Amino acid sequence: MCGARAGRRPAAYAASGRRAIRLTLVVAAGFYFFRYGLDRPVAATYALFSVVALGGLARIPGTGRQRAAVVVALLPVCWLLVIIGTCLSVRTWSAVVGMLVVGFVLAFAAVGGPRPAGAAPGLQLLYILPSFPPYDPGSLGDRLIGTTTGLVLFAVAEALIMPGPTPPPYRERAAPAASHPAGAAALRPASRDTPV
Repeated sequence: MCGARAGRRPAAYAASGRRAIRLTLVVAAGFYFFRYGLDRPVAATYALFSVVALGGLARIPGTGRQRAAVVVALLPVCWLLVIIGTCLSVRTWSAVVGMLVVGFVLAFAAVGGPRPAGAAPGLQLLYILPSFPPYDPGSLGDRLIGTTTGLVLFAVAEALIMPGPTPPPYRERAAPAASHPAGAAALRPASRDTPV
């Protein structure tokens, strides 16, 4: 058992290392481009936090290309969350009600499978970020530009930069799990006809 765990650790460390390198490259590129290249600090902040949200907090399963496809498909949802968060942050009570509704919807969306469930925590951050002061609906354009740029760069990085090995198919992962109950059933006594 100890040897099996030790065999899995290097692969897990390698996956975490690849993920950290991708996130660092994308966050630095988006943030520095907007902050120091274009002098747009709001867009820089949203480029950074969108990548942290869907790259750091979210755990989307699959290959690099599959994760990139999920991120691109979620882009309209991300825009909607940033818009709603910006509009509802005018008052504390409206931001709180929005948080309850958005939190419920994202938690319920997890029934759609492992990819929506894995993305939900990151999507929640995209609603929370615009709720922080200052209330500035005039910066909505920069917020959306930063979010879009960060997520597009992240999708490209997921697909192309150190994507990692293809995970084993479901059948290969389910077979060992199914063998344990079969072995336990074989050890069970054949008959229990004797009364207690």
